[in-house]
Amino acid sequence: MRLKLIGLPAFCQCFVLFLLAAVIFLAAFHFTVPAAYAGVNYVIPVRGTVEYAMLSFIKRGLAEADKAGASLIIIDIDTFGGRVDAAIEISKLLRELKKPVVAYVSENAWSAGALIALSTPKIYMCKGSSIGSAEPKNMSDWSTDEKMVSALRAQFESVASAMKHPEDLAKGMVDKDIEIKDIKPKGKLLNLTFEQALKYKLSEASVSSIDEVLALEHAVGSYITHEQSLGEGVARFVSDPIVSGILLNLGILGLTVEFWMPGHIAPGLGGIICFALFFWGHTIANAGSMLPLLLFIIGISLIMMEVFVIPGFGLTGLLGIGLTFGGVYLAFPDPHEAVKVVSVSIILTTIIIGVFITYFPTSKMFKQVTLSASITGGSGAKMENIKFLGKTGVAITDLNPAGRARIDGETVQVVSDGQFVAKGVEVKVVSDEGNVITVTIV
Repeated sequence: MRLKLIGLPAFCQCFVLFLLAAVIFLAAFHFTVPAAYAGVNYVIPVRGTVEYAMLSFIKRGLAEADKAGASLIIIDIDTFGGRVDAAIEISKLLRELKKPVVAYVSENAWSAGALIALSTPKIYMCKGSSIGSAEPKNMSDWSTDEKMVSALRAQFESVASAMKHPEDLAKGMVDKDIEIKDIKPKGKLLNLTFEQALKYKLSEASVSSIDEVLALEHAVGSYITHEQSLGEGVARFVSDPIVSGILLNLGILGLTVEFWMPGHIAPGLGGIICFALFFWGHTIANAGSMLPLLLFIIGISLIMMEVFVIPGFGLTGLLGIGLTFGGVYLAFPDPHEAVKVVSVSIILTTIIIGVFITYFPTSKMFKQVTLSASITGGSGAKMENIKFLGKTGVAITDLNPAGRARIDGETVQVVSDGQFVAKGVEVKVVSDEGNVITVTIV
């Protein structure tokens, strides 16, 4: 189905769609859950992969706990680990807290989760839980060379020392070359069961529930669990590198199809939704920085001006492309991850667009789409759609294969019949199907 916005040209239609998406994005960005009731204990769960979206979630939880006047904050940990840099930021937040805070390992506190647990003055281990195994491995660009291991070992040791935990145990979780008598042989990473953690004075007690932690801490009253907001849930999902890459590819492909066939709103709207989800999640994960989104919107606007307003392809288009990918790059908290995702997205998108430009214009699906668009306008639309058929004109941009030409005194979007057509070459219309005018060299 073809949609026209009050007869506006294609550039204006795309710009209106972007403004609409921006309004929806800004409105959704403020969806959060209510703060906790005052005068209770506060539980902040650490679940799943540790990343920057979790950092944002914990920041909000600590702020709400402070505002609510919570008497005790419990960090409920069950994670296999995640990003070391995000865990270090979380660790700093916990160590700088003015309110009483303890860690409750409900299942696993491995890798980054171990650092979070060590960042509290007291650790309580649930029966059946474990803690340790923190050697840096396959976390973005974090490698397992001696330099990285040494840096992380020092971080664990420093945090353990500040929080009065056994420093040897903390170092043994990171460096398998450290030997700890009767606990850890050389060549193995340290991972402690709840019983071992109690025996070697890493944990305060073995418990079965948060209620037992409250009793041991002499905390009065019940507790409230910090809930994840809609925005944080989306952020944790779309900030995954694989999901981010998929959204980027679909977004670029959708806008490319919209530029190719202006008026068919579905591809453009789908692309905008993909980009909105991408930037929504990454903006929340980056603590609300709007700079990446702003650069992206400016970049896309410049590209649309180059395509629909300014003849040829020059500085405006190149600047638009640079700002667009600059916005995407800055949306990632880690530059190494950004380079990987953006590079893969550029390669895949180039391949997909190349295939689309080469094969789609001659496909049955394309002809059906353009035919249905012309039919919906009635017989009058049919006569309008063939008014250029057989006429000649001049290419005012390179056609590779798409571009613009001046035909019968009008500037129109055209596509060549498969060959490259240089700017200034005389062309003839061999097919006029409404949305797509096909030309060949005279």
